[in-house]
Amino acid sequence: CDALRCTKCDFDVIRIVNVKWSDKCDYMFFRNYYPNLDKLKANMVTFKGFCSYACQCTWRSTDTLDSVGSDTRWICSGHSS
Repeated sequence: CDALRCTKCDFDVIRIVNVKWSDKCDYMFFRNYYPNLDKLKANMVTFKGFCSYACQCTWRSTDTLDSVGSDTRWICSGHSS
């Protein structure tokens, strides 16, 4: 889904293709820099086949479709026709 929204922080979830979040990411990093992609790039690692997702309180990197929201409070906010 490309229209995810977090019900915990009430922000949209961004999606970045072919990137993984580095191990240096933490809660305060996303609280301070979401949604500024220029600042978020500091903790992005190019990794073909992965997608990275983040809101202001949660972040995930995955290479499968079904694992992104299993332990998050992300929901589909709807799609335009």
